This record gives sequence, structure tokens and C-alpha cells, in this order.
Amino acid sequence: MLTEDGSHLGGLTGADVKLNVQSLYSNQVKLIGSTGGTRNDFKEIIDMSKELKIRVWKKFKLDEAKEALQALFAKERDGRIMLEI
Repeated sequence: MLTEDGSHLGGLTGADVKLNVQSLYSNQVKLIGSTGGTRNDFKEIIDMSKELKIRVWKKFKLDEAKEALQALFAKERDGRIMLEI
């Protein structure tokens, strides 16, 4: 099952899943699998993930894209780089 934002895929109702591999590659999706746990365990993990925060180190405006790319490789970088559009 794929959520509206496309962030979660679960094959809880059977082994056969239709998947567009080209889309998987082009969107650089990371696929993580698990064979253990119950349906309730899966729901709890999804609910817990909603509380996670992403550390943003610096924000750049679109016209500062060159600086944002350079900052991506900075040794002192501690978190994500956000490009505001």
C-alpha cells in the first residue's frame, strides 16, 4: 500500500506487489524490507515516524543555489541543506 505522499509501501495482504522500478530509480527511493512483526507493529512504526524531525543545517533561497551546493560539501555541515523555492 502506498500512502498519498508516496512515502510508505507495505505488502501486508500478500506477496505480489506491482512496482514501477523505473520510478523507484528516478526518485532515488530507498527500499527497506522486514519479514517480522505484526500488522499492529507496522502501524506503530509508521505512527512513531511521524514524530521524527529532520535537522536542517542551513536554508538557502533559490537564487543562492550555487552557495547551497558548495555548503553541501562543507566539513562543518551538520544536517540537511534546504533550498527554498
